[in-house]
Amino acid sequence: MATQVEIINLALGHIAVAPIVTTTEATVAAKAVMRVWDTSRKECLRSHDWPFGTVVTTLTLNTTYATLTTSGLYAGEFIYAYDYPSNCVAMWVVYNENVVDKTKGDDFRVLYDPTNSQRVILTDAIDALCEYTFDVTDTSFFDASFVKMFSYKIAADVCLELTGNYELANNMLNEYKFLSSEAERSSALENNPNHIKEGTSSFIDARGGSDESLDYFDPNNTHPNG
Repeated sequence: MATQVEIINLALGHIAVAPIVTTTEATVAAKAVMRVWDTSRKECLRSHDWPFGTVVTTLTLNTTYATLTTSGLYAGEFIYAYDYPSNCVAMWVVYNENVVDKTKGDDFRVLYDPTNSQRVILTDAIDALCEYTFDVTDTSFFDASFVKMFSYKIAADVCLELTGNYELANNMLNEYKFLSSEAERSSALENNPNHIKEGTSSFIDARGGSDESLDYFDPNNTHPNG
């Protein structure tokens, strides 16, 4: 798939700005794009449960969960508190390990724990598993639809700085929104809930069965982003 420089040059091409050679070069275009790269990337990742970035794994029970669920604003509403995965950009589903239908998760709430300076997930699910979007930085995992959409998001974010053209910037934003819908529609085919069935192990079961067409990251293996 596309490299970081290739995605950047796609974006620059949308607004008729000369391409770059490296991300570290001292050009105005390279500096502008690199200032927004991570923010734009995470915003695009958070917009949908992309198959290429989906992780299914067991949550870690928070060491102070008893205090978190017996005091404060949500006291009595939830039983358990789990640590929010550090590599998560969007949490989608939390559910009990023994549940068969993975499309129906438990109620959950993501909150900030000021005492321990961390985000936590409150839920009633015991031995909870979750499905979330990983903070994918390796662009080789991005599918073609995501690459095109992402390139227009970057173009929209840097257009005013590089061109001063408000109308063009608005056009880039509108194109990004249109392509987001198209990319989400096509990726939904890979997330077809009809594929989901009861598995034969806790991890395969968490993935929705043994159907190999479900393209999830295996958190038990080394992830490409480390």
